[in-house]
Amino acid sequence: MKTIKKQLTIDIEMNPKEVAYLFQKMDDSEQAEFFNHLADFINTWDSPFVFQLQGICDSKILTSHARKVMAEIGNYSQEGL
Repeated sequence: MKTIKKQLTIDIEMNPKEVAYLFQKMDDSEQAEFFNHLADFINTWDSPFVFQLQGICDSKILTSHARKVMAEIGNYSQEGL
């Protein structure tokens, strides 16, 4: 019997909850790599990242707990500078 090979391309769209789930499953090195890649993407943007941060902070759906997580990331990230 002859085997037929097929190559498939699958597009996957993820929502924010799914991305957050994947992030929390990463270890510390993978999460650091995530932020490295995010920084690389941000470097290609036309506007500074602070504009995006302001948009996030102004969002009516951002919870106080999520804002605290963002603040903790900011506080801890300053220690290595």
